[in-house]
Amino acid sequence: STTRLDDSSTRDLHPCPMVVIIGGGIAGAAAAYYLSKEAAAAPHNREIAITVVEAVGPASGSSGKAGAFLAESWGDGTATESLHRHSFGLHAALADELGLESYRAVRAFEVRRRSGEGESGEG
Repeated sequence: STTRLDDSSTRDLHPCPMVVIIGGGIAGAAAAYYLSKEAAAAPHNREIAITVVEAVGPASGSSGKAGAFLAESWGDGTATESLHRHSFGLHAALADELGLESYRAVRAFEVRRRSGEGESGEG
């Protein structure tokens, strides 16, 4: 059987729920941030122990190498399109919530080569 952490039987064993987040990139950091916000907003300001485990260092993988460049349309046409668009919007909202002056939205455009163009070594 499965026991939920809210059950009174586990409340005595674990007065503070424990969560381990694997990865200290943008997804892990966001998970820790929003989980701590939810815990603080819960009835009785429920405390939660959150541990972020990262092999190298914060944003040491792809999150740190992306140069903070995001495109809202990267997930278009995929099963996760709505998730991409929602998370893109969260960046601006979070920057506003935290008063970050380093966040900046810029317009960009994409250039694509038509299939077959330039593949023969010409022009």
